[in-house]
Amino acid sequence: FESKEDLFIAMLEENIQERIAYARKLLAKQHDVKKRIEAFRQLFMEKARERSWALLWLEFKLFALRHPEFKAKLSEMRERVSLSSSEMLEEFFGETSGVKFPVCSCVLGMALGALAHGLQLDHMLDKSIREEEIDTVVTLFLDAMLPLPKLR
Repeated sequence: FESKEDLFIAMLEENIQERIAYARKLLAKQHDVKKRIEAFRQLFMEKARERSWALLWLEFKLFALRHPEFKAKLSEMRERVSLSSSEMLEEFFGETSGVKFPVCSCVLGMALGALAHGLQLDHMLDKSIREEEIDTVVTLFLDAMLPLPKLR
């Protein structure tokens, strides 16, 4: 690696890709779309509660904003993991399952992460939002973004 930042990006990407692969395995076991959505919700809520992950992402983003040369590299990595995440969402929740996303899957993935991390950071800062409230807000968001197919 050319720098410690390059090493950090590689480690971060590897971790994210492992999370996506784990989610794929978990979702592949669910053949009913309702069960798949619930499994995704449970997994996402579990991962969203990881305080160290929210802090690590925040540190990376702030560092990238202060260092333009790092920003480009982080943006390239985010594009790769966003593509993987988007492909997973499309595979398990896209048109073939009857779910119609209100936004593109890449925006959905980004919005989920931003919402969960932002709320978790506020909770860590001053407990102005309780964990149960975070769960409720994220659940409402997921319900809106992954609407169950209508029965004919």
